[in-house]
Amino acid sequence: MNPDLNPTLKQPFGVPQAETHSQLWPVRALCYGLLGLLLESLFTGLRAALDGDRFAASTSSLWSILVYGLGGLMLEGRSSRSRVAVRVTMNVLLIYAVEYTTGALLRALLGHCPWEYTRGWHVNGLVRLDYAPLWALVGFGFESWRGSPFWWVSRSERRAS
Repeated sequence: MNPDLNPTLKQPFGVPQAETHSQLWPVRALCYGLLGLLLESLFTGLRAALDGDRFAASTSSLWSILVYGLGGLMLEGRSSRSRVAVRVTMNVLLIYAVEYTTGALLRALLGHCPWEYTRGWHVNGLVRLDYAPLWALVGFGFESWRGSPFWWVSRSERRAS
């Protein structure tokens, strides 16, 4: 039987497909958070190297795991039916909204935001507008990754999103 036509077919671990996807949101959030932390470490380390740091020391915060996890879950709910330019723009705006909101919340709760931007075109030190092309690439890459078999999402579920 075609698994695309029957959403109750058993998937890994003997859990029906739809239940697996909805019940594993904490695992998916953690994966998004860890992937974001990895990308951030690579980016800040590369930036440090380009600025002359021989050790290419990267910087981040454990709070980033929560921020990237939340952002990943929010990007999951987006439709992939619109044109590429619209999707990329919406992804960047959503990423900026998550980054600004969580940064402002952390600043209010902790007295400091872990990523206080002082260079580039920034908004209140919480988001950098000149990072839009990088966030567009991340959002575009996310669209391909979110449909991977790792997440046990059927083609029919992806078409419906």
